[in-house]
Amino acid sequence: MARRGRRDIVAEFERYFGNETNLANWQRLCHDVGIAEQLRSINQCRKALKGVWVNIYDLLPWTISEIDTSEIIYR
Repeated sequence: MARRGRRDIVAEFERYFGNETNLANWQRLCHDVGIAEQLRSINQCRKALKGVWVNIYDLLPWTISEIDTSEIIYR
């Protein structure tokens, strides 16, 4: 359980990402981290994400506020 005043990152990511067997969720994640290519399978998405390092703590608020992600994504 998260302490009062602290973010529950796992719960936030689960709300953002949803079901891991849903291709649309993987495609949204790829899009949100700057992968422009429209990938057609979960396996393709996983491969594309292998070279991307994301600060999840910063990504989650971005999904709401649409701040510039260039500072939280590392390739």
